[in-house]
Amino acid sequence: TNYKPTLQECAMRYGTGMGLLWAFKFMLFPLGLRIPFLQLLFIVLTIGVPFLGYIFAKKFRERHCDGSITFSRAFLFTTFMYMFASLFVAVVHLSLYTSDAADELD
Repeated sequence: TNYKPTLQECAMRYGTGMGLLWAFKFMLFPLGLRIPFLQLLFIVLTIGVPFLGYIFAKKFRERHCDGSITFSRAFLFTTFMYMFASLFVAVVHLSLYTSDAADELD
């Protein structure tokens, strides 16, 4: 079988990778307030996010679109990718903040 994943499936995969990066950056921010190197790493990774999005869009074009992609398809892919990444990191944020809130209630 020659299965070709859909745009949404690819955006979910790449968005998960982007979300993992964002979750890692989220952990660096409070640590960076005490350790300057981690603050610098946080800033560098933040600046690198759009470049990573570009790299993921290029990989999507090469691997799943046979080297050619329309602007609207690329825009839709990157929009979905960022949406899935934000959903992923939202779960991380929610789990941290709800555990912090539960600790404060005790």
